[in-house]
Amino acid sequence: MPSTSVHDYLWHRLIAGANSRLWRRPVAGTTRVALVAVFAVLASGCSEFVLEGIISDRETARPLPFVEITQRNKGSWKDLGQTDGRGRYWIMKENVKGGGRVRFSKEGYHPAEVTEGEFLTGQSFLLVPSNEPTENL
Repeated sequence: MPSTSVHDYLWHRLIAGANSRLWRRPVAGTTRVALVAVFAVLASGCSEFVLEGIISDRETARPLPFVEITQRNKGSWKDLGQTDGRGRYWIMKENVKGGGRVRFSKEGYHPAEVTEGEFLTGQSFLLVPSNEPTENL
């Protein structure tokens, strides 16, 4: 296979089909349909297995990068992950268990805690900057 990106591969194999000059072996119609179906499932993020959401600053509504997400489990905090550079998180549902509270923490912000149920059903959470008094939470 020539050195190409995944996008080019998918374009030539799935969209352009067997007539593409980059590929010598034709892809049968049913195989093409199956590949498109698999790609669609992978692109959707498999939402039944993954929790995804965003954590933002309460004052500015801007997404917060690198927020630590932990869950209380049998007296200690278990690391679930952190938000990416755009404030988004993707956590496997199987890792969230035990009924403990979930905490979001980042330097410069008050930590926030929610129940496991709230975390499983919520998609967006807000953190309050630590320069704002906690009585306003």
